[in-house]
Amino acid sequence: MRLPLPSLPRRAPHHECASFDRGIAAADADVSKANEARLKARDDKDRIKAAKQAGNDAQAKRNALVTQRQAKADQLAALRIRRSDVAGSQTTASGEFAAVQFAAASFGVSEAQLHESSST
Repeated sequence: MRLPLPSLPRRAPHHECASFDRGIAAADADVSKANEARLKARDDKDRIKAAKQAGNDAQAKRNALVTQRQAKADQLAALRIRRSDVAGSQTTASGEFAAVQFAAASFGVSEAQLHESSST
């Protein structure tokens, strides 16, 4: 008996992880731009303040993306484990079925009789 493998969501988590990676790279670029702007601002307190705020916002966005990516990576790992468990169960089940068929043929009895004799 074959068990159905669990299907992946419509948009696979590994694609979403790649999307988060691109977002993190963009946020890193924003942080770098904000740091450059802070260096260029020199003595202009308003520009320094704006650059710091932009840097803080970009860093917060990056941290949120990293957290979301980690959650998706954990989900992907759980799906891979679940798929391998199901595949292993299928292999074990087919092996057990073949063993029962072989034993029944070897003893010259039906599979049902073999099951009855093993349960008593």
